[in-house]
Amino acid sequence: MCNPSALFLEALKPFRKREFEVGFNTRWFERSRLEFDFSFYTNNTYDQIVQQPITPATGYTAAKINTGNVKNWGLELMVKGAPVATKKYRWDLTFTAANQFSKVVKLYPGITQKFIDGNQGFQVWAKEGQRIGEIRAYDYKRDPAGNRIVAANGFYALSDEVTSTGKNVNPKVFGGVYSDFSFKGFNFHFGIDYKFGGSIFSYTNNYLMGTGVIKASLHGRDEATGGMAYYEDNATGAKVAWEHNKPAPANARDGIVYHDGIVLDGVKEVNAGGTVKYERNDVIVAAPAYYQTYINDNSTSWPPDRLFKNDYIKLREISIDYALPAKVSNMLKLQKLSLTAAVRNLGYLYKTVPNIDPESALGAQGYIENSFYPSIRSFIFGVNVSF
Repeated sequence: MCNPSALFLEALKPFRKREFEVGFNTRWFERSRLEFDFSFYTNNTYDQIVQQPITPATGYTAAKINTGNVKNWGLELMVKGAPVATKKYRWDLTFTAANQFSKVVKLYPGITQKFIDGNQGFQVWAKEGQRIGEIRAYDYKRDPAGNRIVAANGFYALSDEVTSTGKNVNPKVFGGVYSDFSFKGFNFHFGIDYKFGGSIFSYTNNYLMGTGVIKASLHGRDEATGGMAYYEDNATGAKVAWEHNKPAPANARDGIVYHDGIVLDGVKEVNAGGTVKYERNDVIVAAPAYYQTYINDNSTSWPPDRLFKNDYIKLREISIDYALPAKVSNMLKLQKLSLTAAVRNLGYLYKTVPNIDPESALGAQGYIENSFYPSIRSFIFGVNVSF
């Protein structure tokens, strides 16, 4: 018989939720040419049952507790207007928007922040007084002015502990814009969806950068892409700046001049008599060696520049629908007969995560993209029958 792994610190209570919602729907003008639908909601969740890690020296790995108070609130808006509305024609434009905010009002006596999910190098937290979903990760080491610090090997150095990235996993607003134009039984429709806010760590972009198969990894590979000329000193192995059109000097290792040098933008630490100063970086590194630093399965070494803001505007659907005249339907003993042709998921008009479809991301966490399914575009033809 196994002993329980979780300790109950107190008599647990069932979690409670208090919620309030208010809204309205109103239509204006002849033929309902203008419509508003609005709702606002707010709720507080109390006494959620969560596990808090504790030292295994107690004989347990976690303690189950009731947390304090988490508040959520948000808005939902729909505006529909008809610029054209006659007996023969009608054109409807619809705009929708929704958002949800949250705030950790109170956790547990003595606890002001709670680890939600993640690993050693990429974490999501809830902190009192802030929105749920704060992302923490290892940032690049920086000087007092905020410049990235380059280590002695010429590559960027990471900080010693995870810090807040200033980003959150949750979106700020999402919705869509839709158009419907009706004329003599035809209805032409297109829809655009959008989402702004929320961040995602992209494994795919990390490895594409490391294997050198995306455009972002072209810089510095050769003279044509901005690569610097250098040779390796035969005695010290140091990379020394040279010229592309000059032969290697006598002290060049193996008599080779390389053309794939880059100098990373940042500063290097210089210790002058016990005083640390920062000077502009001038250490040359080979471009392939720099890009290969992105190929890393050690979660403490994920480069923070692979954390992307996940905004997009997507052309979701275009369709045409034709309702056959009533006399045709009546001849067939039908109430209505219509034909539909449509195409869905045509593509992105704008997105901030390169090289992937953020809606097809694979992974147990919504904020880490481990891989992605191929994007699917659907072509539809349908016959709709009403008896």
